[in-house]
Amino acid sequence: MWFVLAGFDYREAIHFLANHGAISPASDAPEAFLSHRWGVKPEVIYEHTLFINMSREFPTIEIKIMTGLLKKKRLLVAELESRVRWAFSLLRTVAEPYKPMPFALLGIPTPVGLKPSSKQINYFLDLLFHRDRLGRDLARKRFAAVKNAPAGYSRALELKRKEEIRQIYTTLGLQRVYRLHEAHDGIDTQLIKHLSDPVELKLLAEDLNRANASFNYTKTYFPEEFHSLLQSAMAVTARAWFEKFSRKTGLFVVLLALLSANPKIDLHAVKTAA
Repeated sequence: MWFVLAGFDYREAIHFLANHGAISPASDAPEAFLSHRWGVKPEVIYEHTLFINMSREFPTIEIKIMTGLLKKKRLLVAELESRVRWAFSLLRTVAEPYKPMPFALLGIPTPVGLKPSSKQINYFLDLLFHRDRLGRDLARKRFAAVKNAPAGYSRALELKRKEEIRQIYTTLGLQRVYRLHEAHDGIDTQLIKHLSDPVELKLLAEDLNRANASFNYTKTYFPEEFHSLLQSAMAVTARAWFEKFSRKTGLFVVLLALLSANPKIDLHAVKTAA
């Protein structure tokens, strides 16, 4: 989505990256750059190879894709302000005080070349231009201009890229998060409400258990108000797994005694060792 703001359509963005091998796209999603505010991967904003990065020493931002303004081999001075305003909005946004935005709430990432849904676009614009109404309107026009432009990938490659993203969620035990976002056009703005449903919560906990995910690590993906509910669900699921496992191995009595003596025992560590 950054490339659209910089004057490219989805296919042109792919060609640009293909001809600029020293530039790394990372992920064309808000969290890929703004993560230092949202606690995902703080160091990502300082990676100089990324198409957007910041300096450790100076209050500056580097945007390597502004050459989209020169696609027609000349700079349209009359459109210059409207074309670069998003860069200043981005700089103001990253300069704001830290505001946690956990990974699970950010929706399915939209890599360079894939076309985001209207809902994903609106969510992106809300994050970037929440204090800049004019900038938001100008950005909306940019997305409207490429609405009918083809995606940067063939259908087969598009499906492959989406499957790669889905596998990342699966590895983390976050299949339910992915499926809820997918069912809501890429971004479920009521994710925590939906995950708090007993059925969804149980499925989430089971997925996390299969992925051998620990609570202390998993909780960083979710807002603090969801932690207690998540921890309880994961504990219930882990206990059920231990009971089933121990009955098969004859360790049920031993594990039950351990849990009775210390209810806060780290079930994940015991399971991993088992």
